[in-house]
Amino acid sequence: MKEIYEDLKVLFVEDDKDTQEELLPILNKYFINIDTAKNGKEGLEKATKNEYDIIITDIVMPKLDGIEMIQKIKLNNSKTKFIVMTAYSNKEFLIKLIELGINAYLIKPITFSQIANSIKKVTNEIYTEKNLKKHIDEIEKLSRIKSEFLANMSHEIRTPLNAILGFIKIMKEEDNGKFTKYLNIIDSSSQTLLTIINDILDLSKIEAGKMKIELINFHTDEIYNTIELFEEKAKEKNIDYKIKFINVPEYLYSDVHRIKQVISNLISNAIKFTPENKKIEVIVKYENNKLYVEVKDEGIGIPKDKLSTIFNSFSQADNSTTRKYGGTGLGLTISYRLVQMLGGELKVESELHKGSKFYFSIPVKIGNAIEEKIEDNNHIDKNIKILIAEDNSANQMFMRVILNKLNVDFDIANNGEEAIYLARKNKYDIILMDINMPNISGIEATKEIRKFSNIPIIALTASALDGDKERFLEAGMNDYLSKPLDIHKLKIILEKYS
Repeated sequence: MKEIYEDLKVLFVEDDKDTQEELLPILNKYFINIDTAKNGKEGLEKATKNEYDIIITDIVMPKLDGIEMIQKIKLNNSKTKFIVMTAYSNKEFLIKLIELGINAYLIKPITFSQIANSIKKVTNEIYTEKNLKKHIDEIEKLSRIKSEFLANMSHEIRTPLNAILGFIKIMKEEDNGKFTKYLNIIDSSSQTLLTIINDILDLSKIEAGKMKIELINFHTDEIYNTIELFEEKAKEKNIDYKIKFINVPEYLYSDVHRIKQVISNLISNAIKFTPENKKIEVIVKYENNKLYVEVKDEGIGIPKDKLSTIFNSFSQADNSTTRKYGGTGLGLTISYRLVQMLGGELKVESELHKGSKFYFSIPVKIGNAIEEKIEDNNHIDKNIKILIAEDNSANQMFMRVILNKLNVDFDIANNGEEAIYLARKNKYDIILMDINMPNISGIEATKEIRKFSNIPIIALTASALDGDKERFLEAGMNDYLSKPLDIHKLKIILEKYS
């Protein structure tokens, strides 16, 4: 049974009246929406005003030939499919048509089967592309929903964590030793939860293609210090922890944050899966413009049949590993993808019950010396007054404690409306603005405040997706602090804007 394409719009361009009268009835059996043109010029005019799915055209025509018409139409419309009718069948001419992007051609004299086959071929292409676009749109929609979900989840988890981690830090500073053990357990558990949410967000960014590599000059002490931080954790299991730094220049040029993230993941895993009284060796060396990193342990090892999937998301050697050692199995996946983005490949060698070696090599240029900044935390102006816009009562209490310790005067707004009202009524030096607040968000409140004030506004938020900082700055904010709040970074911000 012949199919009728009701949803497709067709333009039929033919200067010969007899050919037009012969072919039009045949085309009408396939298409309902058909326009006609008597020459290339008229065809171009109609194609400029209308959007056609298919243009069926002769080649040799007065005023403007078919090839010139197609070339001009393609400049503004790449979606239209073209079926060419021609008496030329030599190889060179047909190659020219293919290079022009013609979808099908009919050799005169034209038969019914030629028309039927060409229409079937071209309509199949159109519907395949439409279905593909539909699927892509659905995937993009799902990706947006996923990003929104992750942003909300990030906010909902980070908001209480901000208060928990903040109060733990304060309590540890004031503890006389009686509760140190319990505070350390709470702190460690909270940090683990924060690591999990950060891993999920990082993987989401990578999969969405939104993770960015930021190349900067850095001192290689940053890498060494990161590795050295794990010495205490290794000592807890009486692990012989060795660090080798071989021919590493003082300065390098790469994304030091992502390099440290990968190294931290590898060492953390090595310590987790290595029994007491065993060895771990971390080697970092630089040669042939490449940075080589190796983490070798005497841990439980990985079965051979699991090596091919060890870098897959949520993957560990087996379920018993997850039950015994915990973790989401995202760390290695993220590390593998980050090393790829840095221009290398993360590899593994392992033998069950004997240990594992994870290693990678990435191209890294020698960096330029950077001016070391000497931080001084004693320049916060005690006379400044701060407005805190925060709807969460636990975070309000935490901010009260911190700012009271800094001897800084402040007011608290419970939502965006109060923030606008107080900013208009009183004189403040800085506003710390939460983003997700009821009624009026931090972004909306900032835009309103910008109508009457240039006061520095700092985003203080649990939102952590890529692009958030840029969105806040575009709204008129001056800077950005993420939750859980780093008190040291808060002090730097207060110094900067006071």
